[in-house]
Amino acid sequence: MIGQTIAQYKVLDQLGSGGMGSVYKAVDERLDRLVALKILPRGRDEDNRARTRFEQEAQAISALDHPNICTIYQIGETSDGLHFIAMAYYEGETVSQMLARSPLLVGEAARIAAQVAGGLHAAHQRGIVHRDVKPANIVVTEDGHAKILDFGVAKLTGRAEITQEGSVVGTAVYMSPEQTSGKDLDHRTDIWSVGVLLYQMVTGELPFPGDDLITVQRSILLKEPEPITTVQEPEGTRLNQILRRALAKDPEDRYQSMWEMQRDLEALALHVTAPMQPTSVPREKEGEKEPSIAVLPFVDLSPEKDQEYFCCGIAEELICLLTGVEHLRVASRASAFHSFARTDNPRLIGRQLAVDTVIEGSVRKAGNRLRVTARLLEVSDGSYLWSEKYDREVSDLFDIQDEIARMIVDALELTLMKRSRPPQPGHTTDNIEAYFLYLKGRYQWNKRTIEGLKKGIEYFQQAIAEDPNYARAYAGLADSYVMLGIYGFLPPEEVMPRAKAAAEKALEINDSLAEVYTSRACVRSVYDWDFAGAESDFQRAVELDPSYATSYQWKAMNYLIPLGRFEEAAEALRQAWELDPLSLTINISRGLYFYYCRRYQEAVDEFRRALEIDEDFEPAHVFLGQTYDKQGLYEEALAELRQAVQLSGGRPDITVALGHAHAQLGRRDLARCFLDQLLHEAKTKYVSPSVVAQVHAALGERDEALAALESARVMRSADLIWLGVNPVFDPLLDEPGFRALLNEIGLEVHAPADG
Repeated sequence: MIGQTIAQYKVLDQLGSGGMGSVYKAVDERLDRLVALKILPRGRDEDNRARTRFEQEAQAISALDHPNICTIYQIGETSDGLHFIAMAYYEGETVSQMLARSPLLVGEAARIAAQVAGGLHAAHQRGIVHRDVKPANIVVTEDGHAKILDFGVAKLTGRAEITQEGSVVGTAVYMSPEQTSGKDLDHRTDIWSVGVLLYQMVTGELPFPGDDLITVQRSILLKEPEPITTVQEPEGTRLNQILRRALAKDPEDRYQSMWEMQRDLEALALHVTAPMQPTSVPREKEGEKEPSIAVLPFVDLSPEKDQEYFCCGIAEELICLLTGVEHLRVASRASAFHSFARTDNPRLIGRQLAVDTVIEGSVRKAGNRLRVTARLLEVSDGSYLWSEKYDREVSDLFDIQDEIARMIVDALELTLMKRSRPPQPGHTTDNIEAYFLYLKGRYQWNKRTIEGLKKGIEYFQQAIAEDPNYARAYAGLADSYVMLGIYGFLPPEEVMPRAKAAAEKALEINDSLAEVYTSRACVRSVYDWDFAGAESDFQRAVELDPSYATSYQWKAMNYLIPLGRFEEAAEALRQAWELDPLSLTINISRGLYFYYCRRYQEAVDEFRRALEIDEDFEPAHVFLGQTYDKQGLYEEALAELRQAVQLSGGRPDITVALGHAHAQLGRRDLARCFLDQLLHEAKTKYVSPSVVAQVHAALGERDEALAALESARVMRSADLIWLGVNPVFDPLLDEPGFRALLNEIGLEVHAPADG
């Protein structure tokens, strides 16, 4: 077949073969793209059963649209009767090829198995059972995405079985007991196969080995696999628990859905993925363990389903109240809310966040009446330590929140004997309307988009109109304006003075809010270039609330790293990550730390870990692309940046990164096109001159780059704060004008030589 053309596909090489046909690497000569071409052997194209199954495979795959399932482009038949399926071709290697070198690390194995489980869950929801999950049918692309291949023996619910009566389909060593016995199958047979796959990936061995088919089948039916003892605790225990459930002989004793198994695999992968580990003495001494809790967003049971902001807000208020209890560790908002977005299983979330207890609840609002239900769950056994229902007027909300917090602490009293004070009220207004407006503002603020931030400002201003002495509403204003400036959404002179004024008004009313000091510190650093004032504010924020992760993160990114204080920045980011391990922005900040240190491979690893938390998080693709650029991997950089464009629709920082990568590839005309695009956008909206300078620097246009940077200095662009550490400006380091510009800001060049 090699060298032949099938329809519009020219065959280049053979990739593999099996009972359902051979697979070839081919090029689509019409669309100029590589494909995997599966061809039914000519000797079988008169076999109606084989042809029907071949078509069924194409139908099964085409019915699924999932990132972990191969994409099908076309099913066809040539004029001379040759049947084929054209599928996406993925650069990478199969799990079989990976295992030929060595077993996988448990975190990598769990991550791959979780992705496979996610794809199979999508298939099961459409009534499709794969029946042949094995290492050869899983390809891992170069960017770490697992793709399930070969649905050739898949079973479609509601379709007549097309195998011969009494025959068994699949690969023997991966078959479930019921599949081995030729019994009726459902989706749980795939759960067994994923368990076998996971065991083999970690150990390099099969859980049910044998020298012949009969021995393998007897082992599957009668023997239990040896527990894995080579993985350190507590990961080893978690791994063996997953395997015991997946490899239970009776389907009723297994995971009952692939979704359940996927969640446990994700939790295992997350638990063993802990880069930049703490270097200081742990907070808990040997033999001591502080009680811990996570608060989940409450579920909106209102008929109109319009209380999401309130459901999130009441959870945030409880987090605020409980954070004030000494000797109680409270999981951060970002980590708890992110976990809840991926699963509503509170015990699983508790395990993911490594907490002892979880608060969950619901809200039903009708007119001025509220029904709030709250429950305190023990993660270890799933029992409820406390549960309460409140039927009150909306005006009683503050009392409800305070009462919930007090009752939770009372329920944990045996483990909180050392507490020195009860939870203190977190709200700073008695005006219920102002409070609801504040919650709406925070809900919008948490979206971190320009639209969300602007809408949040409107709500905060309305809250202030209701209660001019509402300090937390001013804090929300300060946070919103700071983000609009640091993210480069609006001109710094438009938002930074407003942020500072709002922060100072909040402090005038209440000088005990850590988030206010954090926001003012950022303004002082990135806009005022008052580094001593910034340090003082960051220190005060940490003193007021040692559990506020954003203080550590922003101190590292907006103060310590720009000043070249890398060791202190690493420690601050470690503290932020410990407090909020699932925060996407904190994980991104860890990657940027390594990027500014010129430790590019470590930066790549961090950005990839962020994408494991959320593969659609656009900033991770941007920064990963920029890091590939610095590694000289320009095509890889462009691929990540194009992905970012698809997710965001394009922003100036993505445009400049694309221009930079094309300039490095010698595509000066393309780079200049992106530069022209930036200059055109700058006519109608704010574009920091600093990003324009980056493209000029990549093109070797030093004078133009320095002129753009001077414009950025005049308008005090927020991104100038990283001028002395950003590697994109390395071509300007020997320019006297560049050094003079740094001096005016109060910075120096900090380009670590050990990166």
